Amino acid sequence: MNSLFKLTLMMLCFLVIAGTSTFAQKEQKNADRAKHAAKKEVKQAKSDSLQTKVLVHENKTHELDSSVTQGEDKVKEARAKIEEAKVKLEKDKKAKKISESDYKEKKEKIAKAESAINTLEGKVAKGKEMERPMVEPLKQEQP
Repeated sequence: MNSLFKLTLMMLCFLVIAGTSTFAQKEQKNADRAKHAAKKEVKQAKSDSLQTKVLVHENKTHELDSSVTQGEDKVKEARAKIEEAKVKLEKDKKAKKISESDYKEKKEKIAKAESAINTLEGKVAKGKEMERPMVEPLKQEQP
Protein backbone atom coordinates (compact mmCIF):
# COMPACT_ATOMS: atom_id res chain seq x y z
CA MET A 1 0.00 0.00 0.00
CA ASN A 2 2.79 2.27 0.72
CA SER A 3 4.24 1.62 -2.72
CA LEU A 4 0.85 2.33 -4.29
CA PHE A 5 0.76 5.67 -2.50
CA LYS A 6 4.28 6.48 -3.69
CA LEU A 7 3.37 5.54 -7.23
CA THR A 8 0.23 7.72 -7.15
CA LEU A 9 2.18 10.59 -5.71
CA MET A 10 4.84 10.25 -8.40
CA MET A 11 2.17 10.20 -11.11
CA LEU A 12 0.55 13.26 -9.66
CA CYS A 13 3.88 15.10 -9.53
CA PHE A 14 4.64 14.07 -13.10
CA LEU A 15 1.28 15.37 -14.31
CA VAL A 16 1.74 18.64 -12.45
CA ILE A 17 5.22 19.12 -13.92
CA ALA A 18 4.04 18.16 -17.39
CA GLY A 19 1.04 20.49 -17.09
CA THR A 20 3.27 23.33 -15.91
CA SER A 21 5.61 23.03 -18.86
CA THR A 22 2.65 22.90 -21.24
CA PHE A 23 1.19 25.97 -19.57
CA ALA A 24 4.54 27.78 -19.84
CA GLN A 25 4.75 26.83 -23.51
CA LYS A 26 1.25 28.18 -24.12
CA GLU A 27 2.14 31.41 -22.33
CA GLN A 28 5.28 31.73 -24.48
CA LYS A 29 3.28 31.14 -27.66
CA ASN A 30 0.73 33.75 -26.60
CA ALA A 31 3.51 36.23 -25.85
CA ASP A 32 5.10 35.54 -29.27
CA ARG A 33 1.75 36.03 -30.99
CA ALA A 34 1.25 39.32 -29.15
CA LYS A 35 4.71 40.55 -30.22
CA HIS A 36 4.04 39.54 -33.81
CA ALA A 37 0.67 41.30 -33.77
CA ALA A 38 2.26 44.43 -32.31
CA LYS A 39 4.96 44.46 -35.01
CA LYS A 40 2.31 43.98 -37.68
CA GLU A 41 0.28 46.88 -36.27
CA VAL A 42 3.34 49.14 -36.27
CA LYS A 43 4.08 48.25 -39.91
CA GLN A 44 0.46 48.89 -40.87
CA ALA A 45 0.45 52.21 -39.01
CA LYS A 46 3.62 53.30 -40.83
CA SER A 47 2.13 52.29 -44.15
CA ASP A 48 -1.14 54.09 -43.41
CA SER A 49 0.78 57.18 -42.29
CA LEU A 50 2.81 57.22 -45.50
CA GLN A 51 -0.30 56.76 -47.64
CA THR A 52 -1.94 59.63 -45.80
CA LYS A 53 1.11 61.84 -46.38
CA VAL A 54 1.04 61.04 -50.10
CA LEU A 55 -2.68 61.79 -50.36
CA VAL A 56 -2.37 65.07 -48.46
CA HIS A 57 0.55 66.12 -50.64
CA GLU A 58 -1.32 65.26 -53.82
CA ASN A 59 -4.41 67.17 -52.62
CA LYS A 60 -2.40 70.26 -51.73
CA THR A 61 -0.61 70.20 -55.07
CA HIS A 62 -3.94 69.84 -56.88
CA GLU A 63 -5.45 72.71 -54.85
CA LEU A 64 -2.49 74.95 -55.64
CA ASP A 65 -2.69 74.15 -59.35
CA SER A 66 -6.42 74.82 -59.48
CA SER A 67 -5.99 78.05 -57.50
CA VAL A 68 -3.32 79.26 -59.93
CA THR A 69 -5.53 78.39 -62.90
CA GLN A 70 -8.50 80.23 -61.39
CA GLY A 71 -6.30 83.24 -60.67
CA GLU A 72 -5.05 83.33 -64.25
CA ASP A 73 -8.63 83.21 -65.53
CA LYS A 74 -9.68 86.04 -63.22
CA VAL A 75 -6.74 88.19 -64.34
CA LYS A 76 -7.59 87.66 -68.02
CA GLU A 77 -11.25 88.45 -67.42
CA ALA A 78 -10.49 91.55 -65.38
CA ARG A 79 -7.98 92.87 -67.92
CA ALA A 80 -10.59 92.51 -70.68
CA LYS A 81 -13.23 94.33 -68.60
CA ILE A 82 -10.83 97.15 -67.79
CA GLU A 83 -9.92 97.59 -71.44
CA GLU A 84 -13.62 97.78 -72.29
CA ALA A 85 -14.17 100.31 -69.51
CA LYS A 86 -11.26 102.44 -70.71
CA VAL A 87 -12.52 102.44 -74.30
CA LYS A 88 -16.05 103.33 -73.19
CA LEU A 89 -14.78 106.06 -70.88
CA GLU A 90 -12.74 107.65 -73.65
CA LYS A 91 -15.70 107.47 -76.07
CA ASP A 92 -17.97 109.10 -73.50
CA LYS A 93 -15.43 111.86 -72.88
CA LYS A 94 -15.01 112.57 -76.60
CA ALA A 95 -18.77 112.57 -77.07
CA LYS A 96 -19.01 114.85 -74.01
CA LYS A 97 -21.53 112.51 -72.34
CA ILE A 98 -19.76 112.81 -68.98
CA SER A 99 -18.29 115.74 -67.07
CA GLU A 100 -14.60 116.17 -66.39
CA SER A 101 -15.05 115.35 -62.68
CA ASP A 102 -16.90 112.11 -63.53
CA TYR A 103 -14.16 111.27 -66.01
CA LYS A 104 -11.44 111.72 -63.37
CA GLU A 105 -13.44 109.73 -60.81
CA LYS A 106 -13.95 106.80 -63.19
CA LYS A 107 -10.33 106.99 -64.29
CA GLU A 108 -9.25 106.64 -60.63
CA LYS A 109 -11.54 103.62 -60.16
CA ILE A 110 -9.99 102.00 -63.23
CA ALA A 111 -6.51 102.70 -61.87
CA LYS A 112 -7.42 101.06 -58.53
CA ALA A 113 -8.82 98.05 -60.36
CA GLU A 114 -5.61 97.75 -62.41
CA SER A 115 -3.59 97.90 -59.20
CA ALA A 116 -5.66 95.09 -57.70
CA ILE A 117 -5.20 93.04 -60.86
CA ASN A 118 -1.44 93.58 -60.77
CA THR A 119 -1.39 92.37 -57.15
CA LEU A 120 -3.38 89.27 -58.08
CA GLU A 121 -1.11 88.66 -61.05
CA GLY A 122 1.91 88.78 -58.71
CA LYS A 123 0.32 86.21 -56.42
CA VAL A 124 -0.44 83.96 -59.37
CA ALA A 125 3.18 84.24 -60.52
CA LYS A 126 4.37 83.24 -57.03
CA GLY A 127 2.02 80.27 -57.10
CA LYS A 128 3.46 79.16 -60.43
CA GLU A 129 7.01 79.48 -59.13
CA MET A 130 6.34 77.45 -56.00
CA GLU A 131 8.26 74.21 -56.00
CA ARG A 132 6.12 71.13 -56.26
CA PRO A 133 8.21 68.19 -55.05
CA MET A 134 7.54 64.90 -56.68
CA VAL A 135 5.26 62.45 -54.92
CA GLU A 136 7.30 59.50 -56.20
CA PRO A 137 10.01 59.69 -53.45
CA LEU A 138 7.26 59.44 -50.82
CA LYS A 139 5.70 56.47 -52.58
CA GLN A 140 9.05 54.66 -52.73
CA GLU A 141 9.36 54.74 -48.92
CA GLN A 142 6.46 52.32 -48.59
CA PRO A 143 7.53 48.92 -47.20
